[in-house]
Amino acid sequence: MMYSFAGLETEAKIIEENAKARKQFYKNLQERLKQAISFFMHSAGKDKLETGAVRISFRASESMVIFDESKIPDSFKEQKIETVVMNDKIKARLKELKKTNEENMAKAKEE
Repeated sequence: MMYSFAGLETEAKIIEENAKARKQFYKNLQERLKQAISFFMHSAGKDKLETGAVRISFRASESMVIFDESKIPDSFKEQKIETVVMNDKIKARLKELKKTNEENMAKAKEE
């Protein structure tokens, strides 16, 4: 069987798209199952479910959604300082050093 490079690339893209679709399918299935189990447990008034194979319980966590952060008082805010490595500046400096090193090597050969 003979394949062209373009054909292999197309085949790889198709496989990748199928894998993404399957992954999304299983994520959605997982979420639906969680919701169904939660619904039935709450309907039955159960907080825990234990069998020989699995143990299911609810965490005591609460979620919160803030729609307009500008309305939150400053006393509930903090500033974060983030350090970021500047890759473009490192690359530029390395190129300068490489060029300087090459020039010095060329001068050394001339002498």
